[in-house]
Amino acid sequence: MEKTIKQKRLAIFREMAVLQDREEQGEDLTAELRECGKRLEALENGRKRQDRMFAIGPELTLAEYEKLIAKGWTDALIVENGRGTEIDIERIRNQQETKNLLATAKANGISADVLKYRLSHGWSDEKATTTPVGSTRKRCPYLDEALKNGISKSTYNSRRRSGWSKERASTEKPQPRSDYKRWG
Repeated sequence: MEKTIKQKRLAIFREMAVLQDREEQGEDLTAELRECGKRLEALENGRKRQDRMFAIGPELTLAEYEKLIAKGWTDALIVENGRGTEIDIERIRNQQETKNLLATAKANGISADVLKYRLSHGWSDEKATTTPVGSTRKRCPYLDEALKNGISKSTYNSRRRSGWSKERASTEKPQPRSDYKRWG
């Protein structure tokens, strides 16, 4: 048979009383008393959570909230009648906002992961949901010129890393392969 919370508390208090008596006789039982205190605190925290559930009921879900709003209930009426708390309503509003942002982003061809990344890096909601993917970087005009001149991106970047100027790296044609010295 499972003990009630009251019975468990009483057992912990009895154990603590016995430990305190033994400690008065000279034994060092600080660790054991601390452990009893932790068990008692955990029991109290569990009881508080349970009391909250009995007092206000389970969390209000988005579907329940939408049904109540459709029936003409206001947020204040939902809280007054014990159907949910202000915290539940705040959480649901955030869910609705997220749902709307995702819908806008998907309509613009932006995935949920890209939207999450953009928002976590400080983008505004509008910019994060409307800016097309891949259009945020400005291309280097010298790279565009290099591509027009038949110079690949990797060749251009390699030349820049080697210390070439932007102009030279984008305009000087690469040597034909036949001009390379052959091994052998």
